[in-house]
This record gives sequence, C-alpha cells and structure tokens, in this order.
Amino acid sequence: MRDELLTRKPALLASRTHGVRWLQSLGLVLTVVTMMHATHAMLAAAEQGTTVTDSVGGTGGGPFRLSCPSGMAMVGLNGRHGAWIDALSPICAIWVRANRTLGEIDEQPGTGGAGGGRGWMRCQGPRGVVVGLWVWPVNRDSRRLVGRIVLECGDYERPQVRANKLPGGADGIGQSVERERAELRCGSGEIAGGLYGRSGAFIDRVGLLCQRPRGLAQP
Repeated sequence: MRDELLTRKPALLASRTHGVRWLQSLGLVLTVVTMMHATHAMLAAAEQGTTVTDSVGGTGGGPFRLSCPSGMAMVGLNGRHGAWIDALSPICAIWVRANRTLGEIDEQPGTGGAGGGRGWMRCQGPRGVVVGLWVWPVNRDSRRLVGRIVLECGDYERPQVRANKLPGGADGIGQSVERERAELRCGSGEIAGGLYGRSGAFIDRVGLLCQRPRGLAQP
C-alpha cells in the first residue's frame, strides 16, 4: 500500500498543479474578456461622439445623465420650478432626413423632486434644436442650486445659425437670477443630445451632453 501511494503521489501533485494552472488560465481569460468588454464600451462611446460642456451649480445630490435615444437630438426641456429648479427632463426629436425636419417628439424620464409647478421650453420647428443653455446658480440654505435656465436654439443642419423658441412655452425655467449667469454651449457644429449633472430634491448642477448632427446628406 505504501509503495502504491508513493507511486501515485507524483501523479496527484501533477494533477493538482495542472488544476491550479487551469484556474490561473481561466482567471486570465476572464480578465481579458472583461477588458475587451470595457474597451468595446469605450469605443462605442467614442463612435457616438458624445462630448460634454462644463456644468454649473453645486455639489449636492447625486449624479445623473439623461441622454436622448440613439438618433435623436434635444429640442427642449420639461421641468418643475418655483424660485429655483426642482426637476428637469429632456424633450427629444428624431431627424427625418427625407423631409429635412425634426419629428416624432419624445418626452424622456427626468430627475429631481416633485416641488414647484410645471414648465416647458422648446425650440421651434422644423429644425430648431438646443445648442446651448444660459444658467443662473443660486445659494439657498448653504446649498448651491440651479436657479434658472434659458434655452439657446440653433438649426439642426447648421447649428451656428440661430433658431427661435416655440411660442407658448416659458421664457425660462426657474426664477432666481441673483448670481451672474453662465453660458454652456456645445462645440462648433455640435447640438445637444441630453443633460448631465447632480440632483436630489432639486437640480443641484447641470451641463449639456453634445453630439454631431446625424443623418445629414453628404455634400
């Protein structure tokens, strides 16, 4: 029996060593797969070409990111507001290349609290799209919030060309303008594709997600 165990011991050790090496190889494969997935996600984001403006406001609340669905652009804002801004959500529209218009308006989920009253702002058709925001921060109870927002609209095909706001909407969301305003503007040739920032019961901070217009005819 002892001779048999001595004979089997090298085989057992080799088997265990092989098992350890197999687990190490499996771990390496899983690590590589995870890195590949992360790289793919980064490349996908880069292909989408999303950029961000600076953001304005305070550091309260938690982070949010509200993007229009793929192929859509931001054409306005829904919100809740009083003296300052309680909640925001983007209004998005899809580019209809055949008609050279923005259509199929889509209201997106929002962020923030339930206080204040409802308000909305939209860029006027057929190609009006958000290209910038004027933002006024405000201090309340040792907390810095977003006090007021006004839209800047451009033409989807030529974002640098100014477009009007849709009549009937608010001139701005929020009422507090006690501090100097800040201008958030998408880069040259870009349009807005959503919002990011921080929020809790109110909108603490806001900035724009920007992108190149999609689906345009090539010159």
